[in-house]
Amino acid sequence: MKHTFLKTMTALAVGAMLSAAPLAAQERELTFSTIMVPEDPIAKGARLFSERLGELSDGKLKMTVYDSGQLFSQGAGGDALARGQVQLADTGMSSFSEQVPYSGMFISAYIFESVEHAERFWNSDVAKKIFDEIAQKANVRILNGMVYYGTRQLSLSKNVDRTVMTPEDLKGVKLRMANYPSWIALGEALGADPTPVAFNETYLAMQTGTVDGQDNGLTVSKAMGFVEQTKQLVLTDHLVWNLHYAINEQVWQSLSDEEKGWVQQAADEAHAYASDLIKQGEQSLLDEFKAMGIEIVEPDKEAFIEHARAYYESHPEITAQWDMEILQAIRDMAD
Repeated sequence: MKHTFLKTMTALAVGAMLSAAPLAAQERELTFSTIMVPEDPIAKGARLFSERLGELSDGKLKMTVYDSGQLFSQGAGGDALARGQVQLADTGMSSFSEQVPYSGMFISAYIFESVEHAERFWNSDVAKKIFDEIAQKANVRILNGMVYYGTRQLSLSKNVDRTVMTPEDLKGVKLRMANYPSWIALGEALGADPTPVAFNETYLAMQTGTVDGQDNGLTVSKAMGFVEQTKQLVLTDHLVWNLHYAINEQVWQSLSDEEKGWVQQAADEAHAYASDLIKQGEQSLLDEFKAMGIEIVEPDKEAFIEHARAYYESHPEITAQWDMEILQAIRDMAD
């Protein structure tokens, strides 16, 4: 009887281990890479993403967030995501300019008239087709619409000795830009002298005079400390900027439908959270910057719009890569 009891207990133990084996096999460790500092809304959203993914999956999917460019610098992160060196990251359209050349058009000045206009487009069926094309050609799956990352303004240092009201006032001003053709074109479209500098090196570049200014949303300028080097803030509203949380396409396809559901829900919540942080910050930061002694300039925005339009019309080598049907769809969705 004792022998039978031991055999029964052994069988039960083995059965328990076998039944637990598939569950253990489903447990996965994922990494998320961002160049943003911990205080940045994108990084905060990534941490919420990680937290919610662990909760929704009951610990089966664990995601570790590496911020501040610990894993990859700006420009290298997109390639690393495509190659699967990191499973998840935040990314922008400029990362896919080689595989999907028309994606550079999303970094053209004044392509969107408002935040609502941009959100309307990035949550449309047109955008979903773009995301599918990126997944096919760049091996990166955009998880959903957009994280609103602020309306970009010009943040200029003490090196600029004049109040900037028009594009002509930006002549000779070294404006930091990401080292992508579409970003360089954006700087020129505004009338500035675009100077490529890595995002995490921008503060030092402004401090040392390597550049005379940079463009970003207000919350980003505060989180990264750029505001400390800013003498005048020029409210050009030249680009409603967005980023996306994304996953390597092969990793995405390796997930079960249930796992995809967990990832998608966590990503949706992170998108909404990060966007809300940006929007809330923008409402109060102008007053805060003004109290710091920064000159808040309301320029001739129509002059900037006309200058940008004329620039793109006179540079067909840039617009030749644009998808005019998508551009028309964007215009049709305007306010």
